[in-house]
Amino acid sequence: MELAKLLNQLNQTLDVPVTTATGEVTAAVFGQNHPVAGTLSVSATQLVDAQGRRVATLSSTTPIAALETIGEALYPVDAVNAAVMPVAVSAITASFATTLAAAAKLLAAPLMVLDLTGQRVLQASSAELDAGTATGRFLSTHRPALDPHRFWHHLYITQPSQSPVPLLLTPLTVQQAPLAYLAVGATSGPITAKQTQLLQALAPIIANAAVKDQIVTAPASGWDRLLNLLLMEQYDQTFAAQFARAGAVLPKQMVLLRAQPTAGQSDTVLRTRLQQLLAPMVTQVIVTNYRHLCLALVTVSLPEYNSAEFRQQLATVATRANCQLIVSTFYMRPGETVAAYQVLTRTARLAGNPSPVTFCEDRYFALMLAEVNDRDNILPYFLNPAIKALQAYDTSHHAALVPTLRAYLAAGGKQSVTAASLYIHPNTLRERLERITTLTGLNLKAAATQTKLTESFAVLDYLKARRLE
Repeated sequence: MELAKLLNQLNQTLDVPVTTATGEVTAAVFGQNHPVAGTLSVSATQLVDAQGRRVATLSSTTPIAALETIGEALYPVDAVNAAVMPVAVSAITASFATTLAAAAKLLAAPLMVLDLTGQRVLQASSAELDAGTATGRFLSTHRPALDPHRFWHHLYITQPSQSPVPLLLTPLTVQQAPLAYLAVGATSGPITAKQTQLLQALAPIIANAAVKDQIVTAPASGWDRLLNLLLMEQYDQTFAAQFARAGAVLPKQMVLLRAQPTAGQSDTVLRTRLQQLLAPMVTQVIVTNYRHLCLALVTVSLPEYNSAEFRQQLATVATRANCQLIVSTFYMRPGETVAAYQVLTRTARLAGNPSPVTFCEDRYFALMLAEVNDRDNILPYFLNPAIKALQAYDTSHHAALVPTLRAYLAAGGKQSVTAASLYIHPNTLRERLERITTLTGLNLKAAATQTKLTESFAVLDYLKARRLE
């Protein structure tokens, strides 16, 4: 980013006047009431005081990073700690509403606490940002209102697509457990450098006050026992009460995840990382180590489970946690958790699971084949003879009838889609399909034929994965 553009953005966000000069250096003059008085020169890479001493280095040219760096120079840690100390002391006995109001007064801007979805306003310091405002209504109707993957960014500013009013957000956590977001709203003025420093210092105070007054619930360290309970004990009607006593909810819609480390990390490290990454994304997650495996019980609705967004989120989690995830099918009865675990275990034993995320429902055919007795000798006979004939023809004529048939089935019998996927002319496709019909005698348009051939290709893939073909 060019220096002029950066300074223009800083001029819109800094709570101090900025005078633009020619060349690569711009002077910003601060009043005597600031901790750093006099003149600071702002360039694309650093801040220099009036005596020419470097005050801070701008490691990034993004406005929030530059704003935060300037804030660090203007408001040293000691000054920030001294400013928030009265709020911290008062929070020990004061109500959460009083603590939030005191923090908002210190920031000179309204504050709001958002749940982990970014949709629900749990509490606001004033009517400017409560659930009934335009901002509150906007957040409640946009999912996901906030990007869950950015939860652990210590500071970020929302885009117009995320909130009608710019919000400066920081995560609220207790003992590394995600709880909620704390947000400053730019309702009456721009986000300032001072606010970037105060917000981060106030976050742990607000987080503990929110837990104290039960505005949010901190996941208890014993939550892993709840998942172990479902895996080891016969399910009965007392489980709901046991979950409730631990501050959790016995899920009615869920999936079970199994995480397999790919970077040699311990199960304990992987468990912590999964908890951190999954918690901002879902209603509830319980992670445990069970029989030297890392498992997570995730509360998720059926539409969410079937959404492309859920799969993408899990792929991101797997990448960031350095693991491979295996996902059970969606289920609604907690007593089925044992069965879900058994299916996860069998899926993990299958060959051909190279992707970061594997859904058990996508491997059910392979799971059924794995249960066949003497499968090494029997399964080759499950291959449809038509496919065997086409394989022989391709080999002897250097043709591509088998890939063509596979693409045709994958396209649901739609010739235009098939031709596009193979990058061939529709006439070429028709000639190949006619050749397949001549060689096999099959009616490729019949649904029953397509089903049989699709299943046969699944057997073929299973055999290739086991190297039995």
